[in-house]
Amino acid sequence: MDCQEVKSVLNPHLDGELSHADAAAIAAHLSACDGCRRSYEELRLVSTLIRTELTARETAAPGLVAKVMRAIAELPPAAPSERASLRRTAWRRLRRRWIGPSTR
Repeated sequence: MDCQEVKSVLNPHLDGELSHADAAAIAAHLSACDGCRRSYEELRLVSTLIRTELTARETAAPGLVAKVMRAIAELPPAAPSERASLRRTAWRRLRRRWIGPSTR
């Protein structure tokens, strides 16, 4: 494998999505190529930081999911074209309530 091929599959490799043979070929290339190994390590670091940030966030208050689902269930049936608008409106209200106003 050349560097371009390896760099094109670093994300799937990092996520364990490649076949055993492809993963072995990538590993062999990474062990011999400093540039690709640096790219892989940078990608791995970013992936780790993202996962850490996502898992460090606060969890929803107890009962929040049930409360939201009840509120959704109580909405009147909407026509298909109205459903998307209702979802956007509902999500905007939830976002304002729990996250704050949009910064757009």
